[in-house]
Amino acid sequence: MRLTYKFSLEEFLKFEEEELEFYEFYDGYVRERDGSSISHGRISVNITSEIHAFCTGKVSQVFGCRMKINIEKANAYVYADGFVISEKHQIGKEYEHSITNPSIQGMFIKIKLCIQFLRTE
Repeated sequence: MRLTYKFSLEEFLKFEEEELEFYEFYDGYVRERDGSSISHGRISVNITSEIHAFCTGKVSQVFGCRMKINIEKANAYVYADGFVISEKHQIGKEYEHSITNPSIQGMFIKIKLCIQFLRTE
């Protein structure tokens, strides 16, 4: 589903709360996050589990696909299939169920790993 109406952040957060699907917000424009197949879900869990096992006992934190990432400089809220932060996570100001320290500064991403699996079917 593609939405062409430009949302305010408040409208988007309210809209997404009422929806069953996941949506991403890009400076006012909203798009539905691509659904995943059974294979996609299995691969995502397997790889994220391996990364979590590798990071156990380290400072890094591993997050899965349901955690919203707030990229403040891009005015965006997105989801990744998994990501690792090598420092204490920071909670979003406008939305407490988001993490803000996976941030983009220029082209530098301040996280160790961000995973997005794409369907090839």
